[in-house]
Amino acid sequence: MQPPSSPDKPDGVDSAQRVRVLIADDDPFVRGVIAGMLAGDSSLEVVGEASNADEALALTLEHDPHVVILDWMMPKGGGPAAARAITAQRPETALVALTSSDTQEASVDMLRAGAKSLLVKGGSKEELVRTIHGALTL
Repeated sequence: MQPPSSPDKPDGVDSAQRVRVLIADDDPFVRGVIAGMLAGDSSLEVVGEASNADEALALTLEHDPHVVILDWMMPKGGGPAAARAITAQRPETALVALTSSDTQEASVDMLRAGAKSLLVKGGSKEELVRTIHGALTL
């Protein structure tokens, strides 16, 4: 029997462990910017980058990230398809939807597909890090 997780750390992430993050976006520039923003945070580790929904699922199964950041619009079904596939096979993985605009359509699509939160491209590093950590506690 495992002890309950502390209020600071969600289930599956202990205090000595970095949060594993997978970034899925069809734009390599966006993936690079996000990876660069996360590289400076000692609590996070980028474990992979995917350019489409199929790669997002494959890399999730391979690297078992705590959090997957999913672009709403990307090839092979987009974020909603990737979210449904990941949730079906790794329900413990927290999903963060990434969009270029704060549209109701994107929010509804991604939340229905299993995303825990929504992040609009162009936000600050602090917002990105806070959203990743927050997705683990929802």
